[in-house]
Amino acid sequence: MLTEIVSPKKIILSDNFKFIILPGEEGDLGVFDNHTPTVTTLRLGLVFLYKEDKIFKRFLVHNGVCEITKDKCTILSENIEDINENLIKELRKNLVEEPDNQALIKKINVIEKSYYN
Repeated sequence: MLTEIVSPKKIILSDNFKFIILPGEEGDLGVFDNHTPTVTTLRLGLVFLYKEDKIFKRFLVHNGVCEITKDKCTILSENIEDINENLIKELRKNLVEEPDNQALIKKINVIEKSYYN
């Protein structure tokens, strides 16, 4: 399924994936090819992109909208980040500087509680 992650300034990712898990407002949503057309809002959470039955890439989305058609999934978000070691180190560094920052604590908790390994 063609999947695009789009921010207001650029297309962050455009590639084909076998399976996608999204953090919908009503709960997590799994998407395969030929999915029923759907539009949903996204909550703070992780987007999992699978190739060959393994997680290929993960993103932290803060909020947004997702449109799913029969053969395409488009994720629109002003704030979505590729999860990598640098992001995790930066968030932890920021937490040391701002230990009471609840938004930062919530982001770190979301990343550390990755359920779909």
